[in-house]
Amino acid sequence: MLGLGVDLYTISKILGHANVQTNQRYAHLQVEAQRAALDKLSELVATQ
Repeated sequence: MLGLGVDLYTISKILGHANVQTNQRYAHLQVEAQRAALDKLSELVATQ
């Protein structure tokens, strides 16, 4: 769901976690996807 743009708070509530921090331990998985997106943006800007 995080990859689809759903925020951590909403995911936490859907999964029934009492604490949003439980989900944050998995949020780092999105960092690579964000880095790849920024790399693509950088390439696009460089070609303009």
